[in-house]
Amino acid sequence: LSTGASPITYSWWLPDGSSSTLAEPTFAFSQSGVYGICLTITADSGFCTSVMCDTIVVDSSGLISTNPIWFDCLGVLWGPAMPGSPCDDGDPNTFGDAWTNNCTCAGMGQVDCLGIPGGPNQPGTPCTDSIPGGVITGTWDANCTCVGGASTLYVTGTIAGCNGSTLVNVQDWWTQPNLDTTFSTGANCNYVFAYDPTSPQFGYVTISYSCDGGLTWYTDSVNYSFSGAFTVQQNGNCQGALVDCLGVPGGSALPGTPCNDGNPMTYSDTWDNNCNCTGIPMSNCQADFTVQQTAPWQIATVNNSTGVPPIDHLWWLPDGSQSTATNPSFTFTQAGVYGICLTITADSGYCTSVMCDTVVVDSSGMINTNPVWYDCLGTLWGPNMPGTACTDSLPSGGTFSGVWSANCVCVSNGLTDCLGIPGGPNMPGTPCDDGNPVTSNDMWDANCNCTGSVNAPCQADFWVIQAYTTDSLLGPVPIPNELWLWNLSNGGSGTYSYLWDFGDGTTS
Repeated sequence: LSTGASPITYSWWLPDGSSSTLAEPTFAFSQSGVYGICLTITADSGFCTSVMCDTIVVDSSGLISTNPIWFDCLGVLWGPAMPGSPCDDGDPNTFGDAWTNNCTCAGMGQVDCLGIPGGPNQPGTPCTDSIPGGVITGTWDANCTCVGGASTLYVTGTIAGCNGSTLVNVQDWWTQPNLDTTFSTGANCNYVFAYDPTSPQFGYVTISYSCDGGLTWYTDSVNYSFSGAFTVQQNGNCQGALVDCLGVPGGSALPGTPCNDGNPMTYSDTWDNNCNCTGIPMSNCQADFTVQQTAPWQIATVNNSTGVPPIDHLWWLPDGSQSTATNPSFTFTQAGVYGICLTITADSGYCTSVMCDTVVVDSSGMINTNPVWYDCLGTLWGPNMPGTACTDSLPSGGTFSGVWSANCVCVSNGLTDCLGIPGGPNMPGTPCDDGNPVTSNDMWDANCNCTGSVNAPCQADFWVIQAYTTDSLLGPVPIPNELWLWNLSNGGSGTYSYLWDFGDGTTS
């Protein structure tokens, strides 16, 4: 599908490291795997060069896919083990194990009384806790209630299966003024409420909780009678009664679980604590590198690529080999014009970028990364560019002066060509057709006559004898299986070429 001004030449780097100059080569894979293929074209008489690379996946049955390449955290092509997805870190004391952005399977650890994984706020340690009735300074008990103080009633409990903000209501009609307050559990489903009853020697406290945001309440009453601090505990159970983020009772669409926010530019979509489905925005990435010479014939690449880590690198080096190093080096063995490409995959496989460049190596091993172009005489970075002066020979003898045209034809400075076309291409020294089939290399001469060279007849001829050697006693002795040939061909003109066929499949 390549485009450009003719003639176009092609240079393919095939999956096995071989090359081809065909316009549309074919290739047969011998085993499954992930392969790279690159095409470099040179068009417009060498004034335009373009490179494209792609990646191909071949499965075990020989079927081929050209979808974008990415690997999950287990190294599985297009696998499900992506950052944010569940995993098992092998530690029974952790929970919520998930793949991190660096593809590490990590759990959240044990949760202390404040909901901190691996935190210091364990039962029996000092605590200071904010509660709806004030601040408690005391000690965490076995139920992770911060207990302390005197003449204060602590209303505590745990609502199993809560959603992290289950409503709790506490009422006491024995105290003055009457108590009627509503609050939410903590993230660990525990709650604590403290107040000072006006008659602490005796009373009842009514505790209610709702699993559906206040539509339905479950209520119980507990009496209290104490001298000094006293604790009333009332637990609840919302398991099986939760309404998920889609409004389904007992549904699975809970905060922290996967969802689909409908935005193709995000990934790892999950329900947040407010039941909003949100994903991580995909970030842009850009493959970028420069080449530095470290010694004659040697280069080092400087990788300037950007993107969200981790970033994977795949290099196509000048000899067709590949490298996954960040900054590979390379040693050339001969002068020439070479291509080098870098493909990066970033943001957990959600962004891919490709960059290619051309390197020129001269006969002394010096390296140049300037843009590659050829002048009208095929000289790399030569002076004979369109619009510059030129001198060309005429078939009839002599030369003429002119300028190089846009098509790299040396045309005279006249304004009208040999066909009377102003600025036309039919200038002396350019091809034409004299209409005579027995001539060749027809050209416009200095007088604008279209003339060709008459093809002189030629004749193939040779003489053959048995090869021999001379013996001082026996005279000439034939050499078995060897002939001597004399080429007697004649006629024709120009440069001769020969092709011998010896009848046994060998040629010369």
